[in-house]
Amino acid sequence: MSRLMPFLLTCDPGLEDACAMEANSITLPSQISIAEIEKNSSTIQLNASEEAIPELLKMRTIYHLGFFLTEIKDSSDGANLIETICKWAETAGVTGITDDTPGTFRVLTERNGQHPFNSNDVERAVGAIFVRRSKKKVNLKNADTILRIEIRKNNAKIGLQINREPLDKRWKWEYRPRVSLRTTIAAAMLIVAKKYCTSNQTDKSDNMQTKVFSVIDPFCGSGTTLLEASVAFPSAELFASDNDPEAVAGTIRNALVAGVADRINIEQLDARELGSHFQQERFDICLANTPFGIRMGTRINFRNFYAQLLDSLATVMRPGGVCVLLIGKKRGLFNYVLKDKPEWQQCDARVIEIGGSFPGMFVLRKI
Repeated sequence: MSRLMPFLLTCDPGLEDACAMEANSITLPSQISIAEIEKNSSTIQLNASEEAIPELLKMRTIYHLGFFLTEIKDSSDGANLIETICKWAETAGVTGITDDTPGTFRVLTERNGQHPFNSNDVERAVGAIFVRRSKKKVNLKNADTILRIEIRKNNAKIGLQINREPLDKRWKWEYRPRVSLRTTIAAAMLIVAKKYCTSNQTDKSDNMQTKVFSVIDPFCGSGTTLLEASVAFPSAELFASDNDPEAVAGTIRNALVAGVADRINIEQLDARELGSHFQQERFDICLANTPFGIRMGTRINFRNFYAQLLDSLATVMRPGGVCVLLIGKKRGLFNYVLKDKPEWQQCDARVIEIGGSFPGMFVLRKI
């Protein structure tokens, strides 16, 4: 067997376990081992053979794949982290930067938390050290080597980025509203739904990917979840709806460009009235990015909205079917409403991060 190498994968905070599940499923178990899953770190570390790289680059829950180099922790609250990273850069040997090979490099930093420095400060400081040490030039647009630094609070993980473009940029969007669900989050929602869904299964050892079952997104927006579902479940029946005619038209355009329009049934309707449009117990999986009440839905009575939505979904979901719902700033209210809905079993609930907002992701199974 080939020698295992350490890799660093970046994902959405709060969805590290879904990322790990995908990594474990895409290649032979003997070729991959998860080294670390740290909740809300936006990274996972794993050991894999070099032959696994093409498959790892096909992962749909990650933004970047890199060779893991080191982890640096600051004993304070992170205020001195940039100095500690620079001390590492003064002596570290980095393939493609400090060796004698020709080429260019750049430093990319993603930072989350309160620090007396920003990402550009880290990139400039570390880049200057390696320019002095190696005499190689910086190329911000097309570098031969990309040193990636992931900073979260008082911790930094450093690796050599393998992909050139972010791995979530995989669809051509004819219609893309300013606030849209990220493809990585949609992919993670599908993985979590598959984990908990027990409808339409006669043998738990069966692969759901080979089964004919139904998926619906009643808040389709631009169709992100259905496009991802078309890849994750190539034999599933896919349904999309939205109360906004612009979103319905946009989803149709995106599905046409993606070449999956013939697989997706799309129509305009209110998610609270699914029972009047579909037969009872029609669907196995529901993925829903519900109104957050920030830009859209500010006038909604969310207590009534959540109650009506859960009743509507209970009508059309099969027993054992799973709903994965993103709930915005009204997470507590949703929990309160959910207590009065005995037809739903809560399988999982977590807070994730989407561009500075922190929605809850609720996983409910129809009893």
